[in-house]
Amino acid sequence: MVDFQMTHAAANLGLQVVAVALEDVNNKDYTPYLHALRKVKLAQAVAAYQGCDLDSDPHIGGYRRLKASMARSWKRFPVSVENLIGTLRRNGDIPLISPVVDIYNLMSLERRISIGAHDIDRLEGDVRLDITRGVERFAPLGAEELARAPAGEFAYLDDADRVLCRMDCRQSRETCLQPSSRRILLIVQGHADMAAESVRAAANSCIDLILTYCGGDCTQRFECLHE
Repeated sequence: MVDFQMTHAAANLGLQVVAVALEDVNNKDYTPYLHALRKVKLAQAVAAYQGCDLDSDPHIGGYRRLKASMARSWKRFPVSVENLIGTLRRNGDIPLISPVVDIYNLMSLERRISIGAHDIDRLEGDVRLDITRGVERFAPLGAEELARAPAGEFAYLDDADRVLCRMDCRQSRETCLQPSSRRILLIVQGHADMAAESVRAAANSCIDLILTYCGGDCTQRFECLHE
């Protein structure tokens, strides 16, 4: 079992989160049905973002304003979904990573919302969304260095004060999903300008697809929404 909480300091930023624990998930094997789903969803995303002006998109704009409210550049710290959109526009595709990651990336593109996941078995204790104090340890995915997170940023942390994801921009290599991951904490994160029901609906759709194509069960659910 894992607990999830959002502190008052993080809630005051307008952050909205649905987090769920998924057990006995198959994050290793692709089926023909999943490949077919990916093909359809990618084609829909390519069409949706062709000629789309992100500067006027309310969902993307909310994430940018969130970064600006913390004196952080949205260009230097783009939300994960905006990174995905950029990759899709450049390549007409997004990387094939693993079944669960591919599904939540496709749903992130479809709903224009930040979605991530962590291996519960690699966590140390419970998880909270909080504001960093400048003492937390961060091991960025794709890098070898170990650093301290700057103070004053929102981040997902475990009980060992390890940063799991920094400013919904960069994830830790210490808790990222592996093909062997079976117990997963899925996190869907919106912002103050997003309706609570939009966050909940995105989470529900993502959960349904993961359980359909990767198996498993949803054993815990946490909602931190402004309704």
